[in-house]
Amino acid sequence: WRICKIMRIGGHMTRRHKLRGEEHHRARLSDREVELLRILHEREGWPYSLLMAKFEVSKTCVAKLCRYQCR
Repeated sequence: WRICKIMRIGGHMTRRHKLRGEEHHRARLSDREVELLRILHEREGWPYSLLMAKFEVSKTCVAKLCRYQCR
């Protein structure tokens, strides 16, 4: 999904789109993988260390996704 920001550049109003999720060029996980990661943590009780190994991302990334601080 996209977040739209209106900015003033050179006296003109312009829109700037901020890409989120798998649309971002540096996304490490697809939206589906993020959903699966959260399900495994919330319903199945998987610890961050196991999720890190399965999805090959850092502990910080896993923690932020599980706490809904990103995406």
